[in-house]
Amino acid sequence: MATQPTIQTILDPRYSDLVLDEDIKNYSHNSRDVVSVTATTGGTFPMGSVIFRPKAITASAVWDFVDASGDIAITNDYAIVIGDDLEPTESVVFGTGVNRTAIALTRNCRLKQAKFEAGLKATFAAASATNIADLIRVLATQGILVGGSLTAIAP
Repeated sequence: MATQPTIQTILDPRYSDLVLDEDIKNYSHNSRDVVSVTATTGGTFPMGSVIFRPKAITASAVWDFVDASGDIAITNDYAIVIGDDLEPTESVVFGTGVNRTAIALTRNCRLKQAKFEAGLKATFAAASATNIADLIRVLATQGILVGGSLTAIAP
C-alpha cells in the first residue's frame, strides 16, 4: 500500500501568522539581523519570542530572552526571534548559557498582536497587560509595530 503524503494543517505556526509587514528593499530583508543569543534558561522557543540586550556601542553584545518586567526598559534594544541562523522556523532550541545565532527582526516591521503575545509569554509567562503595553511602546521606538491588523497600526 502506498503511503499518503503528509498534509500540514492550517494550525501549524507560520511566518505569516506573526509578521504582517517587513521592510524589504531590493530583495534584501532590511528589518532582519543574525544575532548572537545566550539563553539564561535553555529550551525550545517559538517563533515570536522576544529578546533584548542593553543598548551598546558594540554590535557584538549578546542578546537574552525577556523573562521579567525588569527586562522591559527604554535603555534596552529588542528583537523578535523568527528562526535559526539559516531560515525562519517554527521554533529554535537554545541551550542554557550556550551562545547560538538566530534570525531576528530588529526594526521596521509590523507584527500581529496575538502571536507577539504568545511569543513573549513563552519566556515571560507572568507578563501582565501593563508589561505587554510597555514593551509594545518601547518596540515602537525601534520601528517594530504590534497590532491586530495593518489598518490598526498603519503609519
